[in-house]
Amino acid sequence: RRRTALWLWCGVVFCTVALSSCSSPQQASVQPRNVLTIGFPEGGIAGPETGLGQLTTGFTLEGLTQVDVDGRALPRLAQKWRWEKDGLALRLTLRSGATFHDGTPLTSRVAVEALGRAIARPGSRALYPFLRDIADIRPEGDLDVVLELSQRSALLPEELELPLSIGPENVGTGPYRLVRRDAEGVVLERFDRYYLGPPPIEQIVIRPFDTLRTSWASLLRGDVDMVTDVPADAVEFVQNGDIDVLSFTRRYQFM
Repeated sequence: RRRTALWLWCGVVFCTVALSSCSSPQQASVQPRNVLTIGFPEGGIAGPETGLGQLTTGFTLEGLTQVDVDGRALPRLAQKWRWEKDGLALRLTLRSGATFHDGTPLTSRVAVEALGRAIARPGSRALYPFLRDIADIRPEGDLDVVLELSQRSALLPEELELPLSIGPENVGTGPYRLVRRDAEGVVLERFDRYYLGPPPIEQIVIRPFDTLRTSWASLLRGDVDMVTDVPADAVEFVQNGDIDVLSFTRRYQFM
């Protein structure tokens, strides 16, 4: 059986729709390519913080923390943190063994440079308003980063999920590294030195489509394995005996 999937935008809920088709015994014996092709409807290439750029960033870049669907900060590149100076300083201890895609190890000095760069990105202070409370950033030792604050900032750990990168090519630490980005789409390859272990899928191809209809047609033909950002009201039109719909919660925000 061949299985393809469709991601549906459902407000705070995403649905994964899997399309199954039967194959002959000879076809079933052929090992499938270890490539996931994602169709992105109405997706422009430009813009790293929205649309296709945001999807790509989710595979390639990481923050010091990550936020679960309940809004709680969890460890990511920082494995732990604690408040100091009566809440006017935040000390983060980095994960040991994390490496950027160009081979640069994650150290406190590299993290300070990357965090400063992330804060300076256009739009960062609008998306993460509590970054304004950071007065100074400094490294301590090999793995500690200390943030000095202008005022107490209880929600700052959640804001530190903003993606970190280094160098002119925006190299990250994520499970996949960017190998091509052009008008035809994005090609990502798994990062074998990823600190949590290499992901099982070797390559991810993200193909933009002008319309939702054309992306669906490609899904049904088997040209893509998955389609993302489909309106919630479209679920009833694709839900049938050949399609499995799996929903999960996704956190997002409007400004």
